Amino acid sequence: MATLKSKDNLRNLARNLLLEEINVLIENNENKLDSEKNLAKKFNISRVTIRSALSDLEREGKITRQHGRGTFISSNFKDIKVDLFRMKTYGEIIKDLGYNLKVKSIDTKIIKTPNSFKNINLYNEDRLIISTRIYYADDNISALCLDFLPIKYEDKLEEIKVYDNSIFDYFYKVLKIKVSNSSIEFQAADYDEVSNIWGIDEIYLPKKSILIKSKEYDNDGNLIFISKEYVNTDYIPITTIRHRTMKG
Repeated sequence: MATLKSKDNLRNLARNLLLEEINVLIENNENKLDSEKNLAKKFNISRVTIRSALSDLEREGKITRQHGRGTFISSNFKDIKVDLFRMKTYGEIIKDLGYNLKVKSIDTKIIKTPNSFKNINLYNEDRLIISTRIYYADDNISALCLDFLPIKYEDKLEEIKVYDNSIFDYFYKVLKIKVSNSSIEFQAADYDEVSNIWGIDEIYLPKKSILIKSKEYDNDGNLIFISKEYVNTDYIPITTIRHRTMKG
């Protein structure tokens, strides 16, 4: 088995191997995973790394660990369609869900910095860049993404405008900047804001959607840009697991 030097890569490798193990167990109508010790031996990965990967899967709601009994596949496992903890780009998600993907760059332009952005250091100039992309699933609008970039990328304006893939892909492949982490907030979709404030033609709005506001960070925790994503949940189902703590 190939080994990887990076601890993060080893952890991701362990996570992927565990997910493969879970899928095999599901096919065999089983729901209990082997012990950490045996899994570490089977995958030739340290027990510490296996434990870390299991903790990730538990936090994501894919497994449950019961003291004295072992580790079990969550009954909700098959219900988790889009993993918000380790989310791919919308393009990858659309393809994974079995749709034909098309990404279209609608517009990239400079606008006056809105008041709501002025308290964020990244946007301390009087102008910023807004870049808009549409994601289609079988020719149906599945997501409208508005990315707000600092004005320092003004010299990249025309290049970004014609880039028919995600802005995350552009940053990674062209600017060599990896967007690693996001803080996200869910809100009701405000269609008036999209059309009246941001000037996006209503034909590009999903007929029904939720709004995901996100702040995107690099590996060092530096804020890179902010996004507003209008996601059509008919094509991109957003699911997660909620744990309740009962008192009394």
